[in-house]
Amino acid sequence: MKSALPALLLATTASLLVGAASPGATAAQERHHRFETIGRAFKGVSDQLKRRPPNLAAVRNTTAVLAVLASRVGTWFPAGSGPQDGVKTDTKAAAWTNRAELDRQADRFALAARNLASTAERGDVAAIQAAYRATGETCKSCHDRFRDE
Repeated sequence: MKSALPALLLATTASLLVGAASPGATAAQERHHRFETIGRAFKGVSDQLKRRPPNLAAVRNTTAVLAVLASRVGTWFPAGSGPQDGVKTDTKAAAWTNRAELDRQADRFALAARNLASTAERGDVAAIQAAYRATGETCKSCHDRFRDE
C-alpha cells in the first residue's frame, strides 16, 4: 500500500501556489456578495414600483429579504477584513477606525429596511415609494462615509 504522504505534500504545495484566501479576504468577498444581493433587492423593488400596477407580492417578498439582510450588515465588517489589513476592498478603513459610526449607520439602515418591509405589507404604493426612498438614503449615507467609489 502506497503512502498518502506524497499526495498530501502535492496538495499542500498546490494550495500554497494557488494562494488560499486569508480569512480577512474571504470576509471581504462575502461582504461584497451580500451587498450585491442587497443591490439586486433594491433594483427588484424599484422595477416593481415603476410598473403599473406593481406586483405587491413581489415587493413584499423582496422587502422582507432586504430587511433580514439589513439587520445583519453590522456583522459584515470583522476585524482583519479591511484595507488596513492588506485586503482588497472598496470599504474605507474608517469602517474599522470609526466603528461606532458604522454601527449607527448599519442600525439606521436596518430600521429603514424594516419600515419598508412593514409598509409593503400594508400595500399603499405611495407609502412604499416614500419608504423605499428613505431606505435608499440610508444606503447613500453609509456609502458616502465608508465606501470608496
